Amino acid sequence: MATITVTDTRFLETTGAGVLKLKITVGFMQASGSYVVLISSSDTRKEILPDQDGIYTIPLEHQSLISCITVVQDINMSTNNTSVKHNFTDTNPDTFTYEREVEHHNDRVIYDIQYILL
Repeated sequence: MATITVTDTRFLETTGAGVLKLKITVGFMQASGSYVVLISSSDTRKEILPDQDGIYTIPLEHQSLISCITVVQDINMSTNNTSVKHNFTDTNPDTFTYEREVEHHNDRVIYDIQYILL
């Protein structure tokens, strides 16, 4: 079983106040788990737990970082494709999609994506 890591860092311009909503969607009917952390400009870290399946409410802190790690395992016998989509409310841009094909059934992809709030 092989593991591939996909990394990216994006800037998010926030358009609202208070909180952001993040929806994480995994495609191709694959198995997954996500870990979301808010890292403030003072370097404090706060784990963000989902409100419901795949939906996170994140307190808005300018000049902070949102770390989203999603591990996707290929369990779908019909395809070796994996994907993860992050959809935010009140940001510009608001949607980011990442895709990666694995070589073998049961391989994993770690999507390690960082968002810097402006």
